[in-house]
Amino acid sequence: MRISNVKAVLIAAWTCCCGVAFAADPYPLYGVGLGLGTATINNTHMTGAPTTVLTDSASAYSFSFDMRLSNWHAVEAEFVGMGDYSATGLTAQMTGYGISALGFMPFASKWSLYGKGGVTVMTSTLTPGQGYVLSTPSTETKTGLVLGLGVEYALAPEFALRLSMTNYPYSMGAGAASGRLAMYTLAAQVNFR
Repeated sequence: MRISNVKAVLIAAWTCCCGVAFAADPYPLYGVGLGLGTATINNTHMTGAPTTVLTDSASAYSFSFDMRLSNWHAVEAEFVGMGDYSATGLTAQMTGYGISALGFMPFASKWSLYGKGGVTVMTSTLTPGQGYVLSTPSTETKTGLVLGLGVEYALAPEFALRLSMTNYPYSMGAGAASGRLAMYTLAAQVNFR
């Protein structure tokens, strides 16, 4: 089966699920999250910098808009920011936006587990330290798959808290460093209806 056929099947399946869910009175949720992001940075693209692989952590934030289609489905648009990640001679900042489908599994009163999958666009900006020179473009963008897992606690129909772990793709230094960023967040979701 060709990739385009697989995409068509997935889109059709999701459309069917959403069609059933729309009967459940969809409603919007606006979210703000704070947390921690971790990234592995490879310095091989820097002239004068040692070849190292460093895992660094930095603060992270997110803004999201969810359309909750039912107790089991939602569609989410989000913007995330992560940085500053540092290695010898290099500081990297990353921002991104994307759209995802969320599937929820209620398991207790007010509690749900959820999974997330979609597409994201991440932009990394590199800043060389004193005495180092970039041998590649300072800004690079990568489109890829975003995956996440989390737990949601609905305090009220208009307010929920989410604890999540999400993975985003990134690339920097003309592809000399690439991989996935892990973002751990606590987010508040509010409905102003």
